[in-house]
Amino acid sequence: MGLDGSEISLFLTMSPLLLAIQPLRRIATRNFALLQLLSLVGLAAFAVGKREHRLKLIVAGVGLQSLAHAAEWEAYRGRPDMLHRKGLCVVC
Repeated sequence: MGLDGSEISLFLTMSPLLLAIQPLRRIATRNFALLQLLSLVGLAAFAVGKREHRLKLIVAGVGLQSLAHAAEWEAYRGRPDMLHRKGLCVVC
């Protein structure tokens, strides 16, 4: 029994765990705006005809966005005012 594309996409929600690797964390915290920009690839999914390709684009967008949010919170770790502001934006 193997994993299909839809089942493997569930693992992408755990993409912030990649920040446990020190070089990846350093790159992500310095370039979290680029990660947020790259996550817009999920919006291009409406133009794709095949469902499988659409799923891959949406999964990539969600994974990049969750990684970008975790990297942004890591970058603002020493600034509680910015963390509070970002936390309020997520809640609202």
